[in-house]
Amino acid sequence: MKFKMKDLKNTLYFFCVALFSAPLFSQTENVTLPDITTTISGEVVTAGKDAAPDFSKVIPVDKKDDSVLPVFTEENVSFDEEPVADFSFGEAKTIFAQGLVGGGFPGDFIGDFSVYKSIGENPFKIEFSHLSKNGYGKHKAGDGFFDSNTRLFAEKTITVKNTDFIIGGEYKKNETGLQSASLFFYDLNSQEAFGNFSVKKSFLHGFEFESKSGGSWYNRYAGIADSENDFLSQEKNIDVVYLNQNLNFSWSVKKLFFALNGRVDYGTLAGKFDSVEIENIFRAEASASAGWKNDFLDIFASGGIAGGTEMGTKKSIPFFNAGISFAGKDSPLKNNFSFGVRGGLDTYFNSLSELENKYKFSQLVFLPTETSDWFVNAKVSVPVSKFASIYSSAEFRKTAFENGTWEAIYDSKTDSGIFEIAPSDRTLFSTDSGFSYLWNVFTLSAGWKSNWTHVPSDEFKNYVSTSISFDSKEKSWGFSISVQEDIGSDSDKCPLLGGEVYYNLKESIKLSFELSDAIKLFARKDRDFMKTDYLVRAGCASLFAKFYF
Repeated sequence: MKFKMKDLKNTLYFFCVALFSAPLFSQTENVTLPDITTTISGEVVTAGKDAAPDFSKVIPVDKKDDSVLPVFTEENVSFDEEPVADFSFGEAKTIFAQGLVGGGFPGDFIGDFSVYKSIGENPFKIEFSHLSKNGYGKHKAGDGFFDSNTRLFAEKTITVKNTDFIIGGEYKKNETGLQSASLFFYDLNSQEAFGNFSVKKSFLHGFEFESKSGGSWYNRYAGIADSENDFLSQEKNIDVVYLNQNLNFSWSVKKLFFALNGRVDYGTLAGKFDSVEIENIFRAEASASAGWKNDFLDIFASGGIAGGTEMGTKKSIPFFNAGISFAGKDSPLKNNFSFGVRGGLDTYFNSLSELENKYKFSQLVFLPTETSDWFVNAKVSVPVSKFASIYSSAEFRKTAFENGTWEAIYDSKTDSGIFEIAPSDRTLFSTDSGFSYLWNVFTLSAGWKSNWTHVPSDEFKNYVSTSISFDSKEKSWGFSISVQEDIGSDSDKCPLLGGEVYYNLKESIKLSFELSDAIKLFARKDRDFMKTDYLVRAGCASLFAKFYF
């Protein structure tokens, strides 16, 4: 089951033909797609406000709640909502485009483009992005210090009366240089293709039915540095296929809702491979959920049971969660006070590609199994004054039924120089707190994140961060500066210093200059990746142009 890069052009052609040649149907209501936002992430300090987007993972879902704090640990750039230039010459504009292009030292390039129709009949969207990093500080790309990510995505919706038909596909390719730290391999590369088709039908009295079918193919392969070494065929090359089917029946009336859901997943190793522990996995689950919701209060509960071939010591595992959330700005309080809390028993499985994409310089040689956790998480935001607020979140997770969490083992390298990913029991308690203050045209913020018990293998025990940003009254230009210190036994003692200056040339064109990990950049020093022989990108200076039309 081979998918070569030379077929990318044919893949793009297939997407465009499939999505635009469908017949036009009448629809009873306009389908509106959300604004497209992309983000670029790396291993260095967060870039400033309104910077370039990040190439995050698309399919995996983080089981943790999003933090309320600003993140400074990664090189993030994101699209903010901005006015879109109108060149429709008096006619109603229905097709839009936006993009970002830029480059930087030492050897960066980014291109991120999207075209979409969000209103009218048969909406669609097409996205393409490419990010390459050639060279790490004083180290050359030819010595294995490089990364690149490419992504192509397309989706089209066709509405017939009260039925929506949605077809979509995606292709991703990642390349990671191994920095001459592996005796066997020169680099690790992966490509992944996704496809999905869903049908959503609305009935009278608030009833709705939805069917989602999907599949994916993941291929990881390595460039051989020394073919005489002995290694598993899965270390050099692995192919994995996943298929899934989801059925959902729901009913909602006024502020009440109720839903029944069923899902089936199947995964298998394809092609040639050496003897492995797990080469096939089958999993099924059924659940029910209910809740009550108004403009500012949401009360919900759900529960079900999951079973399959790789559930650990159990043949089946129950799961449930319940919670409540409150949004003060839409309540009679009319302020920014908000809180949320939920908890229960969580059980899920990660795909092989999710784990390999999350943990850099690591790989699996068999399919991962179930993860189960008891969990509680909570978050609160309190306005101290009209211009200041404090916020905090906390999360507790404890392994259940001996179904441990899968993490990279970065303190033990294999003979090939690549790290293993394995499950382990853990008790996690983490907090994330901070404050923000708006003073005239300046915004000040600070935060502190801590892992009190278990420290995930790709994190440090503590993170302390602060930032200041300025936006002119006309919003025509501005700047931001951020500093973060990672505190842990294996952390680099040099803080992450970053900044951005932006200028809005027009309503539809924005220019920005960004520095990330500036101290390392100017000192031409390295930054270690966790406690390994590998390095992360230490410093970058970039210029970006963002446009809308």
